[in-house]
Amino acid sequence: MTRLARPPTFRYLAVAIGCAVLLAQAPVRADDIALAGAPYTGRLQFVFVGASLVDATGLSNGVNCLYRSATAVVRTSDLPERPRVRSAVLYVGGSLLGDDGPDYPGVEIFDTDGVSGEVDPVFVEQRARQAADTSVTLTLPGRADTVTLSNPATPAVTTFFKSEGVEEGNIAFFVSRFDITDIVANNGSLDGAYTVGDVQADVCFGTEAVCESGQTCTTMPPSGSVPQGTHTNAAASFALLLVLEDDALPLRTIGVFEGLEQVSGTRDSVSLDTVNPISTPAAGRLAFYALEGDLLLANNTPSSLPCGGDEFIEVNGSINGTGPGLCLSDDDNPIGNIFNSTINSERRRPGGPTCTPPATVTCCGGDGLCGETGVDIDRFNISDALEPNARRVTVRYGTASDRIALGVVALEVDVFQPSLIVDTQIRALSAVNDKVQVGGELVYSIAISNTGNVPANDVRVQMSAPPGVEGFEVTSVPVGSTNLSNGGGGDNGTGVVFVQDFDVPAGQIREIRTRMTTGCALLARNLAPIASVSSAEIPAFNVTAKAVDVNGPGTGNCEGVDPNGSFGDDPDLAPQRVLRGGGGCQAEGAFPLTAIATALALYTLVRRRRGER
Repeated sequence: MTRLARPPTFRYLAVAIGCAVLLAQAPVRADDIALAGAPYTGRLQFVFVGASLVDATGLSNGVNCLYRSATAVVRTSDLPERPRVRSAVLYVGGSLLGDDGPDYPGVEIFDTDGVSGEVDPVFVEQRARQAADTSVTLTLPGRADTVTLSNPATPAVTTFFKSEGVEEGNIAFFVSRFDITDIVANNGSLDGAYTVGDVQADVCFGTEAVCESGQTCTTMPPSGSVPQGTHTNAAASFALLLVLEDDALPLRTIGVFEGLEQVSGTRDSVSLDTVNPISTPAAGRLAFYALEGDLLLANNTPSSLPCGGDEFIEVNGSINGTGPGLCLSDDDNPIGNIFNSTINSERRRPGGPTCTPPATVTCCGGDGLCGETGVDIDRFNISDALEPNARRVTVRYGTASDRIALGVVALEVDVFQPSLIVDTQIRALSAVNDKVQVGGELVYSIAISNTGNVPANDVRVQMSAPPGVEGFEVTSVPVGSTNLSNGGGGDNGTGVVFVQDFDVPAGQIREIRTRMTTGCALLARNLAPIASVSSAEIPAFNVTAKAVDVNGPGTGNCEGVDPNGSFGDDPDLAPQRVLRGGGGCQAEGAFPLTAIATALALYTLVRRRRGER
């Protein structure tokens, strides 16, 4: 657990790549929500679950105690049929209460030395980052052992100063991010219980009350000059976001926005550029993770807010950006109270809390988890907010009076897009059993395959020839392409493939073929050149050729080299004439197999007629 002595880091970085993020000036210190890296693209689906880490039994506000651990469940029904983990991130968040005395024996988690956040908000923010917990434990599905997670990255924080009342002083929230992609991918089982423990958060006045999950207790009563008891801004929780691949899923763009933005009487927005047009029919989902939403909230229906309620999230994915937006709500999240301590991705537990509010109050009334104090993890179908062929989705959010801290927004949209990365490959056509002869011909076929649902435009391919080869030339390129290849360039000075400005229709293949000779010095070497492939829609990615070994006995200029090599010992490796199809039936530059069959048939017919004569 992080202690106060940890060196401060002053900024939380969130990189916005391939998108536009539109944000209003916030009246408090915060790490604004922004796109965390480039959007994910492919046949994808996200899963978003989590749990509260505090108990509030019998209280209308505040908490009784901080759980040592809590559990969230990923159900089999949440997963695609054959999921592969593209990303797995654990977010852990909680509250920090300044200058309230020792929280644990000899430890004050958030000590601001009596400095007011109104006077020096930068100092208070620095202390909040130092106080945020960056070490927790995780138990994965099907496992009895726990993994300790430590994150050296700067946590996201937001702070404010309460100038009056019993809770007067500096108050902060934090979210720490843990990349657990490798841990989850190597676990073998994705569905099941994820348990997070040993989270240190500041949730009570004075000494913290800690309890086991499922056990309730009460905070210590006021004592002496330092009040001890419940704090209405207390919160602690975690959220797990999985981004999964499955070849049976639709093509999608997923943007993950991260930070920790305090929303109180403000309206902000984020926008995701999908790069490729939204599909027909339009389809998408949104999920978010927020701290400190209240279960019960008087619905004053302010007419000045977009959705006519105190709290709102509105999504707009129209072509011109001005079409009617969709105000997110469901049985668990009524209009005007979307940040209401619910987790609608989890089912209500037997005997769990229900809500029968007075007429002027809105609260949770569906079959999701209600009363999850201090946390909201909700997901929504946003298909009705999207318009086919639009390329931007904007999410607006805000409140009138309630104060919440928004940490994560995940946005998933079905799109039309090419996909070259799944099946593009490089093969050595002159190889036999993954071996080529020293001094002999080395022929590579680069087959660019589009498994997407729209054409890939302005495709570009670069590949350096291996070291030690001679006589490099490009023998075929796609029709209409620009061939800038040369025989003396590349990383090794032995030649480079540089072909661009061609398209690959959906479901088709385009081929580039090269020919060269293996030099004598390559004997016993392993060759696996790498090509860089990109298009107007797809960032560059690398494709590595299947490795081949260079063996003797030598031929051509390399005669006499390694006379006892594999090509002399194994008749299967002896040089022979082999018919090869190159890049597949749709490939350009490959001699069609149907033409071979037709020629053989004509030859047979002519022989037969001559015999009849």
